[in-house]
Amino acid sequence: MAAVSSFPLHRLPQKTLKDVIGKMEIFEQACFSMVSRKTKNLIKEFGNFKGSKVEMEFLHPAPLLHIWNSRKEHAVCMFAFGHVTLSVSSRRSRRSRLFSTPRLFDTRSWFNHLMDILQPSKLNTLNVENPSDEFDESKFKMIKKCLKGRKICLLSIQRTPRMENILKLVNVFSEANELQLSANEQLDSSQLLAFRQILQMEHHNLYLSNLSLNNLLITRSSVIETENSTLLTEKNINLILKHWIAGLKPELKYLSVQLRGPVFNKELVFEGIPHKIASSRRTFRLNNEDDLLRAGGIDFYLGDGIKATAVFEVLFGNAKIIFAAHNSEFISFM
Repeated sequence: MAAVSSFPLHRLPQKTLKDVIGKMEIFEQACFSMVSRKTKNLIKEFGNFKGSKVEMEFLHPAPLLHIWNSRKEHAVCMFAFGHVTLSVSSRRSRRSRLFSTPRLFDTRSWFNHLMDILQPSKLNTLNVENPSDEFDESKFKMIKKCLKGRKICLLSIQRTPRMENILKLVNVFSEANELQLSANEQLDSSQLLAFRQILQMEHHNLYLSNLSLNNLLITRSSVIETENSTLLTEKNINLILKHWIAGLKPELKYLSVQLRGPVFNKELVFEGIPHKIASSRRTFRLNNEDDLLRAGGIDFYLGDGIKATAVFEVLFGNAKIIFAAHNSEFISFM
C-alpha cells in the first residue's frame, strides 16, 4: 500500500491544492516553504512569488532581503545569530515571526532557499553598508554565488569609509548595471588610486557625490549623475562639454550635475560653444521620467554631428543642469 502523507494539504487534489496555496498570504507561503523539500517545491509551482521585485541590503550585522509581490505585499527577511526573522506588511495586516534554524542552516542556505522559491530574473538593488574597517570579502562572494548569475540593476555602497573595500565590492559585483557611491571627499593617495580604478570601469550608470573635474573626465560610463557638488564650477562644466564635443568622451550619453547653490551661469557654461535656445513649444522627457514633461532646452552639437540638449533647473534650492544626447534612450520628444 502506498504511504499516505501525514500532512493534510498533501492529500488535497492538485487543483484544490493550487487554489489553497494561491490564497495564502506571502507570510504563510514563506513559512510553508520551509517545512520540507516537498512544500518548497509546491510554493515554487503554485506560490505568488513569480515576478516579485527583490532587493537586498547587506547591513551590519545582518543581511536583509526585501520582497514585493504582485499583490503588493512586502516581506523583509533577516538572518542573524542562528535565527530567521520574517516580517510581512500588506494592506490588511502586519505580521512578524522568528524562526530558530537548524545548526547547519546558515546564511548561505537561507539565501539559497529564498532564491530557489522566488526565482527572480534579477536583483533590483543591492545596498551595502560596511561602516567598520573590518571587511570580510568572503561574505559578499557568498551572496554572489547565491545569485547564480542573476543581473544586479543597482549596486549602492554607502557608509563604507575605506575606498579599498569599496573597490573590492565593485569587483565582486562587477556585473551591476548601475553604481551608486556616497561622498568621496578627502581621499589620500592610495584611496584616490582605488577610486579612479572604479571610475574607469564600464558601468552603464554612475551616481556619485561631489565629483571633481579630473575624476569626471576619466569616467567611462554612459550616464553620470553627481550631486551636492562643491568641486565643479561653470568653467569646469564648459571644459567637460568641449571634451565631449571634441569626441573625447564618445561613451557619454547623459550627464547631470547638481550644485550646492541656487544658480548656474549659463553664459559661462556655454562660453565658446555654438548653441541655440529651443522653442518653448517643444516638449520632451529625460531619462524615462514619465511624470515630468519638460519644454524648450538649449541645443548644441557633439563632434560626430549628433545634437544634444541642455536643461537648467532648480531643485530644492540647488541648481541643476542636465545634458542628454539625442541618439540615446535618455531623451524622448513628444
